[in-house]
Amino acid sequence: MRIMLQMILLLLLAGRLHAQDPLTKMFQNYSLAKSDDALFVHFDKNVYSNNETIYFTGYLLAQDLNRHNVLAVALVRDADSLVLSHRKFAMSGGIAFGSLAIPDSILVGSYHLLAYTNITVNGKPKVVFRQPLSIKSGKEPSFLATLKIVKAATEQQKINHVLLSVTSNEKRFLPKPTAVTYNYNGKTVTTKTDGFGQVPLQLPVIAANQQHLKLKLKYEKDSSFLSIILPKPKYSASVKFYPEGGNIINGVVNSIALEAKDENLAPVSLKAILYENEISIDTIETNSYGIGKFHLLAKAQNVYKLKLVHSQFIDSNYLLPKIINSGIALEIQKPVCNDTVVIIARANKKQNVWLRVHNFKESFLYAPVSLSTKQSLKIPVNFKGLATVTITDSLNRPLAERMIFGGYSSKQQLTLTTNQKQYQKRKKVELNIKLNDTNEVAIVSIACVQENRLEVSKMNDIQSYFYLYNQLDQLPASGSLNALQNLDYVNSILSVKGWRRYTWNEFITSADKVKPPIDSLKITGQVVHDSDKPIKKTVSIISLGSTNFLQLYTDNAGNFNLPLNETTTPFNKKLYLFIADKNGSTDKIKISDDYEKQNLLLSKSPSYFTLQLPSTLVNSEELKLSSKEKILQLKEVTITKNNSDFFSSKFGANGCGDYVCTYNILNCPNHIGDPKNREPIAGQTYLVNGKQTLYPGCSVEKTQGYTVVNGLSIAKEFYVSDYKQPEEPAYFSTLYWNYLNKIEKNKTTAVEFYTGDITGKFKIIVQGISKGDFIYQEQLIEIKE
Repeated sequence: MRIMLQMILLLLLAGRLHAQDPLTKMFQNYSLAKSDDALFVHFDKNVYSNNETIYFTGYLLAQDLNRHNVLAVALVRDADSLVLSHRKFAMSGGIAFGSLAIPDSILVGSYHLLAYTNITVNGKPKVVFRQPLSIKSGKEPSFLATLKIVKAATEQQKINHVLLSVTSNEKRFLPKPTAVTYNYNGKTVTTKTDGFGQVPLQLPVIAANQQHLKLKLKYEKDSSFLSIILPKPKYSASVKFYPEGGNIINGVVNSIALEAKDENLAPVSLKAILYENEISIDTIETNSYGIGKFHLLAKAQNVYKLKLVHSQFIDSNYLLPKIINSGIALEIQKPVCNDTVVIIARANKKQNVWLRVHNFKESFLYAPVSLSTKQSLKIPVNFKGLATVTITDSLNRPLAERMIFGGYSSKQQLTLTTNQKQYQKRKKVELNIKLNDTNEVAIVSIACVQENRLEVSKMNDIQSYFYLYNQLDQLPASGSLNALQNLDYVNSILSVKGWRRYTWNEFITSADKVKPPIDSLKITGQVVHDSDKPIKKTVSIISLGSTNFLQLYTDNAGNFNLPLNETTTPFNKKLYLFIADKNGSTDKIKISDDYEKQNLLLSKSPSYFTLQLPSTLVNSEELKLSSKEKILQLKEVTITKNNSDFFSSKFGANGCGDYVCTYNILNCPNHIGDPKNREPIAGQTYLVNGKQTLYPGCSVEKTQGYTVVNGLSIAKEFYVSDYKQPEEPAYFSTLYWNYLNKIEKNKTTAVEFYTGDITGKFKIIVQGISKGDFIYQEQLIEIKE
């Protein structure tokens, strides 16, 4: 009865006492001092091939959305941090959309997309988002390569014996050796395969967390990257204990979470025995996330340790944290909750405390509680997302803390309905979208992509990112497309993330912190003499290639700022700057692009890495697309650069990069680099997105003395075709993309697109934002012969 009365009392007091929290001002100060600005970018998929286009929509959460007006996106190769492509796009109201062309000559392997906005803090972008991806090939390579560990390192022989083998596609010896460049332990070595197409390597064990061997192979005109994580001999596991509430309390039952990782920081699923004074008292198991949970009636005079049942580790005994004589132990069986959460509080003495539910920026509940030695507290939840339950004494010193996730609902925010579940090739798909949430409107991006172009290990979704990944550090992979919908996963990680990265002391002292300087990235230029000496006069500069004419003037030293909002260029095109009054002089323009500097710095950031598990065999065939994803094979063409035509970039294209394919389609995405392409003629009409469109011509003059600048790009419109021409191949892994769709409550939004020539399963993914929440929903369809 007393427990029930306490639960009711807390519910009654919550609303009345909320406003009386003496730390309200500190919450406000901390909210200002600790920015929660975050960026998420929805890319249509995470597995691409050369010549494909990457489509994306960026969603920004920021205290001042209007200051963020540029979204920069770069494609970075993981093997050597090389930036292969980069563009800038306009951002308005926290939303940006765009597209990025993947170079035709790109090598297969692991990459990541780097995205950030123009606002910087202490010289670094305030928000950064990274999306790992894979580049695979639809063409048959001229060679196949395998890396195999033939003899793993032991404690006595700390050397890994690795064998690289290179053969033809038919698994025969190649007539010539393959050039091999490999990097290991900070050293780069160049060698060649022997007469059997092999290179034996003896690599000593190094101290780094991951022994990463990276190789570049080159045979005639083909190149490829391979990498492998080498195993170590027996090593110490990383085992950490997380008592609910923060401490193990003497004389009470404590709920304790356990997290086990290997030397690569990968979770380990294992068994362990809990000992009390060398006597086994419990058997504990960790799940696939490396997390387990057990209960312990702690006695301060005893010694508790955990012994792992695992032959891989050197030592297996791990002492539990020190037991303290007084305090509060918490237990929450369901930390992921909707409108209420039940907390069991245990203590070895009665005490009067204060209970807060907050997120370090806002206090949702504040109430006094008179705790007995064991008590259940039913707490109302009026928020959505992560929050912390903190119990303090009368001096606001924390006694116990536990993280929860409130406002969780299994109800679908959207209903996705297709007219069929299975389709034949080149048939219409009718998709209806309805908003089920209490919000009146949502803005979403829609993708329909081949299911095997969505690698689960590389998946990011807007809900999981904003609610989990961006708030908590170093989370294990969830094993699902949407981590937040995996209740077992969320419950597990909350049990080991009870004490957040923000400390209570940092929160208390936040009012004393000085705000760091905030700035914006710029593009500046200077007109100099041919000897690089600055000029001493005002010069007029004009641009070509942008959607509007731009003329600006330098100061007396030739300096100028380039206004990005006036440099908008069509998809995959660049801006060209000329000195208007050159009059035969050899003066030139030098550009300083802050975005390009940030690309180089961020691409080499040590904070970014993709966790990989050790493997005994790596095969280059894994980087090939399946046979049913056949792409158009073009004859190899050699394009020689003509110095008089500095705008030429594609075979058959004019100075602006525009071309027409054999089906009279302007800039057809299926025929990039086709030798049958021809230059478009001004005044003629061509097909653009299925409509006859007049081509205005190419306004870029073939003039020397230019400077190329990456201005603001216009997103490429996704080409929705009905594929009525049977000769036109339709091997597209992305069937549909749309970046800005308004979904209104009680209205059905209809979307139509067509299946192509690839059979198999395709995933429809809709994600975006509504007022105060994030939207994610998926639907599966199948295409059959």
